[in-house]
Amino acid sequence: MADDSSHMDGTSRLLELLRRVGREEPGAIGFGRPRSGPTRRPALALVAALPVAADASIQAARASGADAVFIPVSAESVPTAGAAEGRASPLCGIAVAQRPITPADLDRWQTAGMDAVAVQPGAALAACFSSRRPGLLALLDQHLPFDGLRASAGLAVEGFVLHDTQEEGRLSGDDLLWLTLAAGLVRGPALLLSSRIVAEDLEALVAAGINGIAIRFPDGSREWHIRDTLAALRTAVDGLDPHLRQGRRDRAGLGPVTIPAGSLQQGTE
Repeated sequence: MADDSSHMDGTSRLLELLRRVGREEPGAIGFGRPRSGPTRRPALALVAALPVAADASIQAARASGADAVFIPVSAESVPTAGAAEGRASPLCGIAVAQRPITPADLDRWQTAGMDAVAVQPGAALAACFSSRRPGLLALLDQHLPFDGLRASAGLAVEGFVLHDTQEEGRLSGDDLLWLTLAAGLVRGPALLLSSRIVAEDLEALVAAGINGIAIRFPDGSREWHIRDTLAALRTAVDGLDPHLRQGRRDRAGLGPVTIPAGSLQQGTE
């Protein structure tokens, strides 16, 4: 579920959540009550990626247990719907624009209440990638070759959105291979954006090093579909063995994956 702890100004709640998945944390101390025992956070974060910034859809996603909600944001318009209040799941943006995204665009979206924004590096000015900018994620398409992934690791961003660009069928072993390599190459938490995720995929995604899943809903999705899809995945995520991520870390080690130069074929055009 969404993190209900307070956060410091300039810190993205989504990024903090992605960094803490699967961790054991001490119990809270309540006034007049004994300290509760330690708890382990779910092994994955659950995020909704909506096609439009409609209040009804945002509320449906939050009511179904989404830890955060992505909406499209553009340089031509400032989002006005669904800004998080109090402990509500944070609202984040996926940038779409007809011109290069500028630092002023990012500032405007943040002022409008966006907790984090995902941008394609090729669609943004270099000045956007500042180490002083909180909540910036790089959006990487699945066809990006491995040299591009290696280069992306040097970007001044806090996390990465790995975009599954396919629309049909289920996630395959080849998809999982790319995700495993991508999650090992980039620096920072990795969020998978896909319309093809089902409950049976979750353990494999944890093992691949994915920190969270963002369910991409198609245009025209109704509120009941958003609620039912997210509620089912919320149950599946909460039912995962909370020690899965620690087991993955023990098998893979804590360091990044090293890919020898020339050992992999480049992606095709």
